[in-house]
Amino acid sequence: ANDAGLVCLSDAGVLALPAADARPGAVLLYDAARCEVLAEVAAHDSPLAALALSQEGGAAPLLATASDKGTIVRVFRAPDGKRTASFRRGRQPARILALAFASSGASAAPGRPALLAAASASGAVHIFRLDAGAAAAEAAQSVRRVGGGAA
Repeated sequence: ANDAGLVCLSDAGVLALPAADARPGAVLLYDAARCEVLAEVAAHDSPLAALALSQEGGAAPLLATASDKGTIVRVFRAPDGKRTASFRRGRQPARILALAFASSGASAAPGRPALLAAASASGAVHIFRLDAGAAAAEAAQSVRRVGGGAA
């Protein structure tokens, strides 16, 4: 069941929603126009808490996911479901309330990196850089905590 009502639809027509109960932490990617499954992404081992799809105006979108543990945020390429990044939000569990992408496409300021924000119930907002080719260690170091609350 999708009790949290998680669903995302990209400008490119990719629909993302949690898979059935038998596969907690999995996301199904659909071609919304054809109602066809594009890929199943084994994003996490525990149920999903948040999903987001980037809006890149027709380019292949990115999928961001967080589980109910809230310690890891993962990014996958849609529509094939290949993992492109994994970020540690913190060591202590925290409920992720929202994930949001900032575009790096034509509508973004020149030279501005693609960003992903994660807001948690602790009151913290984490911002991750999504630079192409950034190593996981570099990406983890690029995290900034904004606002109050414990990480």
